[in-house]
Amino acid sequence: GGFLVHYAIADVAALVEQLRPEDRMSIVTCAGAAEVVLEPTADKQKIATAIDLLDTAGNAGQNVGFVEAYRVARESFVPGGNNRVLLATDGDFSISGMSESELVRLVERQKESGLALSVLGFCSEDEERSRIMQLAAAGNGSCSYVNDILSARKTLVSEMGATLATIAKEVNIQVEFNPAQVKAYRLIGYENRPIGRVNAKNLVGGGDLGEGHTVTALYEIVSAVSDAPSPNEELKYQRTELIGSDELFTVKLQYKKPENNSSEMLVCSISPDEVSAVPSDDFCFASEVAEFSLLLRKSAYRANASYDRVIDRVRTVSERDSNGFRSEFVRLVEKARTLDK
Repeated sequence: GGFLVHYAIADVAALVEQLRPEDRMSIVTCAGAAEVVLEPTADKQKIATAIDLLDTAGNAGQNVGFVEAYRVARESFVPGGNNRVLLATDGDFSISGMSESELVRLVERQKESGLALSVLGFCSEDEERSRIMQLAAAGNGSCSYVNDILSARKTLVSEMGATLATIAKEVNIQVEFNPAQVKAYRLIGYENRPIGRVNAKNLVGGGDLGEGHTVTALYEIVSAVSDAPSPNEELKYQRTELIGSDELFTVKLQYKKPENNSSEMLVCSISPDEVSAVPSDDFCFASEVAEFSLLLRKSAYRANASYDRVIDRVRTVSERDSNGFRSEFVRLVEKARTLDK
């Protein structure tokens, strides 16, 4: 853990270079004692020096340092700004006198008064991950897990905007396919849901979204002109009347702005001429990640999927892999292939 945390600290130092003149940063630790090691400042040299001196040894109870961090953030609160506590934790909040439910209520109260929370999790146990996800949700923020050096760099440098700035909360995506174009569909990864009727809406929950975040939903579809039988049974008491349209589907994005509790809606309809016959590299990579997940779950829908196929197809779209994430994914698939024999 300490080895990884020290690499993450190095990536925090890289993050400092991205700070703007109007940004302020403070550091509170709970290693040995809850201590404010850096008062709010925009001085990058002071921030870098404080980071260099950080020590991850010891534990005074993370709740104590957590409360102290909120105190510092409140004293330097910027009206109209992005005021946020970034908690780096191993998920253990059992040491001090505050219960988990009390901690969640504290985060919710701070959120209501304008102080959000994002969490970096240096943990692997499901119980610990569930705990920090609950905190991030209560604080209107994102929850990221740091498992290795690459994920630390990804979270703390290349995607830090998404970690620090929530632009929409309680995001839900509704997709409605046109029955004249699509006979049936399946939302990949949701095998516990029945195959969808094409005259019904289906929902993808995206949670909260940060700046630069994306949500990807992959569907397997059966074209209306396909000879494949339709899984949609005939209804005895209902008949579907088709509305004349050449559109393929309509997407509705329902969300709330971070500062509001009323929902807003964005609607976008897609026609056949807006769909590319040549998928992008990003789409191909996403589809192979989904194929890999079907293999790991031994899904009934994996068909002719294989580890070799995933590896070969990812390698063809890894030329612009500047951060090394796709190469790391290939190594992960290779390990799974070895273990699955």
